[in-house]
Amino acid sequence: MDFNTSTAEETQVEMTPEMTQEYLNKELERQKEFEKAHFHESHLRSVLKGLTWRIFATATTITIAYFVTGEIGMALTVGGIEFLGKILLYYLHERAWELVPKGTIRVLKKRFLGR
Repeated sequence: MDFNTSTAEETQVEMTPEMTQEYLNKELERQKEFEKAHFHESHLRSVLKGLTWRIFATATTITIAYFVTGEIGMALTVGGIEFLGKILLYYLHERAWELVPKGTIRVLKKRFLGR
């Protein structure tokens, strides 16, 4: 007994623009939910990443300063100044960006680049 009586042409459904848009909207929402659930970084993780990066970068500065001066005391001093100075500069940089209203970059991009 053959239960498969339909042909390939009978099972195809034509997608209307509305159906396509609805599918894309659902897919975009699903992707956003997935990213929110799986790629959220905690504040603690961000702080730890920043701290470990700062230590690595300062160790590099100390190493370079040692090769340039040949003095470990001077290299550590340069590294300490660099460590504190860059933390302060980064903080000031972040606070300055807080003064720029959200969406300003997009407006400027449209105005000057036409995109």
